Amino acid sequence: MQRLVHLVLLAVLLAGLPAQEPPADLCGRYVHEDGLRVLYLWGTPEQRGFAQGWLLGDVIVRNFDADLTKLMARGRKEQYEERLLKSVVPRFAFNEDEEAELAGMLRGIEARLPEEKRQVKFLDRAVTLADLKAANTVGDWMALGCSTFAIDGTYTKDGAPAVARNFDFPAFRMVLDDQHIVVHAPDGKSHGWIGVSYPGSIATMTGLNADGVFISIHDVFIFPGLLTAFRPNVPRLCALRRVMRDVSASDTLAGVHDRLKSWRTMYGNNFMVVTPGAKAGEPFAGVFEYDSRYKAAGGVHLRLTDHLDSGTRPFLLCTNHHRVRKPRKDDPEKLCRRYNGLRDAVMGIDTSDGATVTPERMFEVLSVAAFPKDNRPLVRYRHGTTHQAVAFTGAKELWVRLGVVGKNIREITPRCVKVSEALAAAKAGAAKTSPSKR
Repeated sequence: MQRLVHLVLLAVLLAGLPAQEPPADLCGRYVHEDGLRVLYLWGTPEQRGFAQGWLLGDVIVRNFDADLTKLMARGRKEQYEERLLKSVVPRFAFNEDEEAELAGMLRGIEARLPEEKRQVKFLDRAVTLADLKAANTVGDWMALGCSTFAIDGTYTKDGAPAVARNFDFPAFRMVLDDQHIVVHAPDGKSHGWIGVSYPGSIATMTGLNADGVFISIHDVFIFPGLLTAFRPNVPRLCALRRVMRDVSASDTLAGVHDRLKSWRTMYGNNFMVVTPGAKAGEPFAGVFEYDSRYKAAGGVHLRLTDHLDSGTRPFLLCTNHHRVRKPRKDDPEKLCRRYNGLRDAVMGIDTSDGATVTPERMFEVLSVAAFPKDNRPLVRYRHGTTHQAVAFTGAKELWVRLGVVGKNIREITPRCVKVSEALAAAKAGAAKTSPSKR
């Protein structure tokens, strides 16, 4: 028995984490379920942040070292400290809940890890709140690829829209090895939601909320104007988080439109938003061309439907370009190969025999725009499709493929996460949590 105890203690030491039980009132848990990494969070924003910091602190610190070493060329840490932390990150404004969650995350990291384990070797210091803010603005100062298509309810079994998306990004450890499903329980004033996220993030790149509203992000190259450096800008991944928390099926497109007009952004974005609440003949999805050009439509242009003259049922496509804002007059067909490839694949969906689309068929269509092509494997730090997702908004199901180094995303077996079941699991965890507050 004594030998067994020694072996257990040795294993803990080798793992690099202090041997300690989680706090009785920890408002989260991190598990592996059906081949997926899942982070459940509940409680106040500060409690949710503390839970993520306590559960994933070692991974967050490790990824700062691994990814920054690669991102900042030739080990120039001053580029990160002076340019990014002091010049770029302060240009972004987190709201009160987001600030509380990030502060809680730092407290969780500090509570779980001794000081020597919180050291980022690349920076020769411990991780700080500024670093966590940088991790939550990485979607702004690094370009995203991405592509999404949405189809209306005439394609589906339950008559509600469906949507599929590729998330394309350099294969950093944080967005590949450690990406996970995050489950945010409702807090009494907001919807519960699930999405694909990464350690250290309080937001999401792809999300589906309890009301069946879906959102995905795409980058658009818009050079920021001079004024963007002198105003508070909303981190765009946090904009997705806010939509997931606040927007209902009954007012999806109008609700998102109103919010985006009031949330200043530094760069260009295409947000695909899909709702299950549309009646026949009404818009079921929209692409929000959301950028820093506020003289044009208040910085937000809503594109509703493409290719109504194609002879097919309604669908909507989105890649990382502005199809309305900046068309190629000389040859629009060369505007985006991924867009055109998706268009042709969606137009090839055949349900004339009464069959409806399956998750497998949605992934098949989506994969015509996935990277790398030709079934080559994902390579560390090279650009590729790091996750794919298919959502059925009526059933509130999110099917996901989380990428793996050495495999093409098409090889990954999709897993289904049902919003109702995920939120029920979070609620069950909350019921077991001590009511005491931090």
